[in-house]
Formats: sequence, structure tokens, C-alpha cells
Amino acid sequence: MRFVDAVRTLDRVLQRILHLICGMFMLLTIVFTCYTVVMRYVFLNPPFWGDTVTLFANIWMVFLAVSLSVRKREQIAMQGIYSMLWPKLGFSLEILWLVLTLLVGVFLASVGLLAALNTPGEYWELNRLERKYPMLILPLSGLFITGAALAVLVEDWYRARRGDYRVISREASAGGDAPA
Repeated sequence: MRFVDAVRTLDRVLQRILHLICGMFMLLTIVFTCYTVVMRYVFLNPPFWGDTVTLFANIWMVFLAVSLSVRKREQIAMQGIYSMLWPKLGFSLEILWLVLTLLVGVFLASVGLLAALNTPGEYWELNRLERKYPMLILPLSGLFITGAALAVLVEDWYRARRGDYRVISREASAGGDAPA
């Protein structure tokens, strides 16, 4: 197996795992919300931990989903405007957006780790869970965002070497654009 094929396989596996994890967090958000609402309004005895766990599941899902949106080129960018410009200008703006996204990922990974490790306190409603553990989503998602942005930048670099400066839509990027 060539190196490029191994990287593509790893990329697909990581995307599937992240999809499953995000789906699990979505399901947990729905289940905990429904449980809390039923307990609050039907039985008049809401769980004291329900809202906190729901919030954490939702936050973790969103932070992990950002890396998926970057990898699939579904992040909020200006694809419509890029495609109306000269191909090289649109391509250059897309690269600039990806570099800025990569820098946000690096920032989240580095500063997020410091923030998570230095966050004092506990959640009494979650059996005195230290506040740093839920905050670890910051460096984790930063690593995934950085990796996703790097993968897309590498794909675009190979395309630019071939002279292909078209703006890639999310549908076209589903299979990846790295060289064969």
C-alpha cells in the first residue's frame, strides 16, 4: 500500500469515527433533553444534572463537527463568491480561508489545552467532576480542525501543481482530490 493510499484510508476512518461520535452526542443531547423535560413537567422532579449533561453533549458535538465541515469543505465560507471570481483569485481566497482555519485550529489546540488544564472548580451536579475535563474538547477539536485544514490544503496544493484552480464544491470533495 502506498503512503498516499494509507493516508486516504486513515482520513476516511477518522471521518467515520467522528461522524459516529457526533451522532452519539446528538442522540445523547436529544435523550437527556427529553428525559429532563418529562421529569420536570410530568413528574415535577427534574434531575439536577440534566441540563449540564445536555449542554456538554451539545458543545462536544458542535466542536467535533467543525472539523468534519472543514474536511468536507462545508464550512461557512464564500464559495459562491469564489466561483464568480477569476479562478486563481477565487482559489487564492479559498487557500487564505483554509490557512486562517488552520490557525484557529492551532490556537484551539494550544491555548485550549492551557485553558482546560488551568480551569479551577468542579461540577457538583456531576459528582464533583473537575471542570478541566469538559474543557478538553478545546484542544481535541483544535487538533482535528488543524488536521482537516492541512488535508484540504494538501489536496489544493496538488491541484494547483496540476494547474487546476477551480473552486471545489462540497459535493466534488467527497472523494478527495489528492493525487492518485
